[in-house]
Amino acid sequence: MRLAQIKLSVRSTIFRLLFSLLAAYMACGGAAAQNVVTDWNAIAVQTSAVNAKVPPGATAVNLAIMHLAMYDAVNSMNGWFQPYAVKLQAFQGASEDAAAAAAAHRVLVSLFPAQQAALDGSYDSTLALIPDGASKANGIAVGEAAALAILALRANDGRNANVVFVPGSGPGEYQLTQPAFAPPQTPWLAQVTPSRMKSPSQFRPVQGPPPLGSFA
Repeated sequence: MRLAQIKLSVRSTIFRLLFSLLAAYMACGGAAAQNVVTDWNAIAVQTSAVNAKVPPGATAVNLAIMHLAMYDAVNSMNGWFQPYAVKLQAFQGASEDAAAAAAAHRVLVSLFPAQQAALDGSYDSTLALIPDGASKANGIAVGEAAALAILALRANDGRNANVVFVPGSGPGEYQLTQPAFAPPQTPWLAQVTPSRMKSPSQFRPVQGPPPLGSFA
């Protein structure tokens, strides 16, 4: 009987510990939700992947464009790092949260104009948490400018180009797979201008992969 009571006490203690850890995790998640960058990352995923049903690879490109705009907007204010594309003039004390939100909103509205109403609602909710004034207005101006600069930079990057993929038939060549034998969703990704690399083939072997019959 004593052993059974000990086991019950241990189980109760473990349960309380797990419950406490879960509560702490949820509390941390709630705090993270107040971060403008992570908030708009979630909004971007919802906008691109869920609502527009954009495939994962293309959604990653869309999110990269948004985050580059947010980065240059915020970095224009604190100057901690090297800018990606632009270093904008920002007034001292301009709101970084307003800049990040404005940049994200402008990029997503440009990429998904059919969802502007929902994006405007999310944007208004974000801005409502930031006190009105010069700091907020200046932050918005910097964010808008950063977004326009990144969008212009990526205007002709090959996204959504009509690239026809023809599967090979020899050993080592990609074959369409069961059950649908569907074509690749985004073949243009192989040719799109990278965000940071010099070319899509920058790190590929010069002479291609080793022969199939090699010991490599």
